[in-house]
Amino acid sequence: MRVAVWGAGNLGSPLVRRLTMSPHISEVRWINRSRERIAGDAVDLEHGLAVAPTCHWFDWQPETAAEAVLGQSDVVVLTAGTGVPPGDQREAQYHDNQRFYRDKVLGPLDGFAGIALVVTNPVD
Repeated sequence: MRVAVWGAGNLGSPLVRRLTMSPHISEVRWINRSRERIAGDAVDLEHGLAVAPTCHWFDWQPETAAEAVLGQSDVVVLTAGTGVPPGDQREAQYHDNQRFYRDKVLGPLDGFAGIALVVTNPVD
């Protein structure tokens, strides 16, 4: 199974690590706003493929390449969103996250024939 994860925060980063070591996952693609933000983790994950049970491909791309990445994926897990600053409420980020999904995510998802899972806490 080919899985894409969009986001590199507290949910996306550990999910990508787990997926590369999961049986039945053949490819993992990681999308993030900034490729530089995930560069160190991505290099570690690429090296870890040598001991991965079934994953033989790992790729990491900026969100500008999302449409191409999704075209090569069976499942996309959406973890992207604005984090909650300490002392703030989740509701304060609702409009920023809504704008992000509308402006950045919905376009590349248009025509995506796979499964899309939204994994945020709570689901915005």
